[in-house]
Amino acid sequence: MSSGIEAGRFAMDANAKPPNIERPRTVEGLAPGYERIHTEAVERIRKLKPEDLDRSVPFFMGPPLPIREILWNMIISHGIHHRGQLTLMCRLAGGHAPGLYGPNREETAAMRAGARA
Repeated sequence: MSSGIEAGRFAMDANAKPPNIERPRTVEGLAPGYERIHTEAVERIRKLKPEDLDRSVPFFMGPPLPIREILWNMIISHGIHHRGQLTLMCRLAGGHAPGLYGPNREETAAMRAGARA
């Protein structure tokens, strides 16, 4: 999202791909790749000035959207959606999902058990 904001457009073509991005081919490459992409995105967002937030950018095939709306709806709200997906996948794989916005069911059970003891 930060690359599209910086470029002043969002598109699905090959030229819209963020710079210097390659899909990691090993598990060991995931964390360093994520860290680099995250750091670059933070640098792009930090360049924005308050008045930039009201500037509209063409957003894929839809109407132009203000940058503030892209940041809120497409980054924050969309991230919440993916946290839910991750929780579900973790549980389906037999894992214990971390508490995201408070304790999860295992943490809640442990707290209740501790309160009864």
